[in-house]
Order: sequence, then structure tokens, then C-alpha cells
Amino acid sequence: MNNNATPPKGVILITGASSGVGEAVARSMVELIKSAADQSGGHELVLLGRSAQKLTELQAELRGDMSPVTAYAGDITDVGYLGSVLSPIIAMGKRLSVVVHCAGMGRFGKHDEVKLGDIDEMIATNILGTAVLLQSVIPVMKEARAGHLVVVTSDVARRPLEEGAIYSASKYAQSSMVASIRKEVQPFGIRVSEVLPGLIDTNFHAEPAGSPAHHDWLQPTDVAWWIQAVVCAPQHVVVDEVMIHPLSQRY
Repeated sequence: MNNNATPPKGVILITGASSGVGEAVARSMVELIKSAADQSGGHELVLLGRSAQKLTELQAELRGDMSPVTAYAGDITDVGYLGSVLSPIIAMGKRLSVVVHCAGMGRFGKHDEVKLGDIDEMIATNILGTAVLLQSVIPVMKEARAGHLVVVTSDVARRPLEEGAIYSASKYAQSSMVASIRKEVQPFGIRVSEVLPGLIDTNFHAEPAGSPAHHDWLQPTDVAWWIQAVVCAPQHVVVDEVMIHPLSQRY
């Protein structure tokens, strides 16, 4: 990646920012902006996530390196919540330059043993949440005739996971949605990219992050690095999709 590369100026909105890949993306964007040759400002971070405490702590930490950073805790499937996030951006005439959608959830097990409540939650978060988010931000980007949508899905969108039928199906639907929307918004100068990671050392799994079982998995920072590269591609370039795995993963 070009050492002088920097994200487009404007608001960079990151979902799922209270932990895992979303948190890593937030940190990496701040470091990238700090190290950029152009230090004239113009970047703003907006962090979304479910944990108010974790978001507040991350916001306070990142504000020491970059200003402004704002955070909003809430449910990504709530149109009212997203409206409260976007209203000040629109009212102040700010440019929504990049949206990185990392929020997601999964429950795993034999299909006939998965609880209906877990199925509902996966569908709501992974499919409905993505749909609601993109419906909310696309009109803002269309008005500006510019913007970049980066959606983190999963490699299971291509290779379904045993004992992960609904999770795999939700990620396939999410991936298909992204591919369709890419075609819709291209005439408006909006780029759409999909990142499909394999096994990542986060608390998403049965074992906590840092578990010896995860020692050779991807780190959230690995995924964040690729998202940086996608976002910092020249403006005439759109990276449709990037699939990454740890070398140890068999698929």
C-alpha cells in the first residue's frame, strides 16, 4: 500500500466498532490519517456499536490522536437510531465519504438444535441490519455523487460452514445484496467493496480472543489492513471483493 495513501476526506462511519474487526478498523484509520503526508485535516470518525461503555472508552482514546471522533451506541436494525446518527451529518453538510460495515453475529450448532431466537437474531443483524444501513446511507452518497461502502461478510458466503447453516445463509444473502447494490450505485460514483475473511481471533467464537486454539488465525488487524488498502485505492478503482484466510485454515 502507498505510504502516502489516505482515506477520502469526510466522515468515515464504522459499524461494529466496539470490538473485533470494527474496533481494529477504527484504530487503523486513525493511525493512517495521522501518518498521511496531507495533514490539513478534513477527516471525522463516527463509531457505531452496541456497547456504550466500550464505544465511550474507544472514543476517548482515539480523540487523543484525532479529532473529531463521535460514537453512538444502538441497534443497527433500528431506522430511528441510524437517523439520529446521520441527521447531524446531513444538517451540517458534511460529506459521508466511507462506510465500513463490520457489525454481525453468529450462532452455531447442528441445524435441528439451533434455537429459533438465534435464527431470528442472525437474520435481523446480518441481513436486515445490512439492508437498513445501506438504505440509510446510500441517499446521502447519491446526493454527493461519491462515496465508498465496504461490507465485511465472511468466507462462508462462498463455502458454507458445517453446523452454521443459518449463519452461512445469512452471509450468502448479505454478499448477494452487496453485489446487486454495487451495480445500482455505480452510476452515482459510489464504490462498493466486500471483504470476506476466514477465521479471525475474536470473541465471535466459543473460545475467547487470544485462546491458544486461535494462535494461527487472522488477527482483526489483518482484516483492517486489507480494508485500509481497499479504501485507499485510487478513486477510479473499485475493489469488488477481497477474500483472506489464515494459512492454516483448510477449506
